Amino acid sequence: MIRRLLPLLAALSLGFAVAVTWLLTPSSAVTAPPNKPARSTLHEGRIAGLGIIEPRSELVAVASPTQGIVDEVMVKPGDLVKEGQALLTLERAERQAEVEARQAALQLEESRLVRLEAQPRSEDIPPLEARVRSAEVEAQRTQGTFERVKAARDAGAASMEDLEQRRFAMLAAQATLEQVRAELARIKSGAWKADLDVARREVDAARAALAKARTDLDRLTVRAPMDGTVLKVEVQAGEFATAGHLDSPMVTLGDAGPMHVRAEIDEDDAARVRPGASAEAFTRGRDPVRLALKFVRIEPSVRPKTTLRGVVTERVDTRVLMVVYEIEKAEAPVYVGQQVDVFIDGAQAGEAPAQP
Repeated sequence: MIRRLLPLLAALSLGFAVAVTWLLTPSSAVTAPPNKPARSTLHEGRIAGLGIIEPRSELVAVASPTQGIVDEVMVKPGDLVKEGQALLTLERAERQAEVEARQAALQLEESRLVRLEAQPRSEDIPPLEARVRSAEVEAQRTQGTFERVKAARDAGAASMEDLEQRRFAMLAAQATLEQVRAELARIKSGAWKADLDVARREVDAARAALAKARTDLDRLTVRAPMDGTVLKVEVQAGEFATAGHLDSPMVTLGDAGPMHVRAEIDEDDAARVRPGASAEAFTRGRDPVRLALKFVRIEPSVRPKTTLRGVVTERVDTRVLMVVYEIEKAEAPVYVGQQVDVFIDGAQAGEAPAQP
């Protein structure tokens, strides 16, 4: 019985093991990719790289020259702007008050200058002329008295002391006459040249201070540095704007002209890139869009690779050469920031690549 039972149990165990193995073995099948891959029309010697769409002017990060609270944002993404057009403004109350104070100071200095330039005043001259006539009469009177006393002294009818008193009175009257005449001449000559020069310089200084205050006020308005399109707006009214470079710019602009594709070519293929070689690109997605490219320039500065394609065999410890192309024709709309697969006609076998 044992000789019959053991072979039977062995056969059942073997069948169970085969059945379990067959049932638990995962089935494998080739599946189609979720998106259709790009198919280049270039020959087999092409160079492949990853690119990104950017404006012709590259991305222009608009910053504020000064810091403050944002008062108003005047643009939104997609707006077309002209050079010098206001994009946003900061709070202006303090700077506006400074401008008004500088205007008042300038008006005060200009009034002082006008007052000096208007000298002499017509009403100041008649009183001085009258004083001159009065001093002339007094000088003539004292001189006549002195001459009579002198004649009396010569005749022995006047004392020496009386004669001296009359002489001193005559000299005092003549000095007073000279003083009044000099004062009249000074008034008629107008303001002193040195005083006019000081007043003019004070007016110039007030004008410079007003110009600086107006410049500071104008700096609170952030303006477009060029004609272009608003790509992003990362600030709202009431937020605090920091001056200088920001990781997230307040406003990002781009040239409204033809868009460019910045292709990253691995350093292994950099020597095969030829300036002017034909190239094409395909957008990523369900239906790739073909872009006809025109060579623009090669940027000779090789930099570390930062954009990854997600391929398992992709090297991340490599450097890339930047090649810029212009989009001549696109089969569908494309947008700034889209990633594209770029294919470049590489140098043929035995052909020396052109030097950049």
